[in-house]
Amino acid sequence: MENNDVLISNGWLLPRIARKKGKLGKYLAKVRVELGLSQAGLAEILEVSVATISFIERRQKPITRNVANKFIEQMGLNEAEREEFLKLAIMNNAAIKIEKIQEELLGNNNG
Repeated sequence: MENNDVLISNGWLLPRIARKKGKLGKYLAKVRVELGLSQAGLAEILEVSVATISFIERRQKPITRNVANKFIEQMGLNEAEREEFLKLAIMNNAAIKIEKIQEELLGNNNG
């Protein structure tokens, strides 16, 4: 890894991917607002709970393949938009997993 790819915290080398967490939530909220949808409206379209939409937008829950596919289909994303959305989803889910691992290894003081 290049120096920009890792962060040293408490003597541990940690991937910087966790900094990418949140971009998916912001993207979902942006699209939702642009379409004039509430979280409840988007939840209905995607056939999930309002809590699921809220958790994803607040970066507290990874997005599932099913929800991602429904979003792509229902929002009519073109190929470039689909690729960008999936990239954000992968980065978001990876970052959430990495943060959980960091908490397990380092506790809440992961700097």
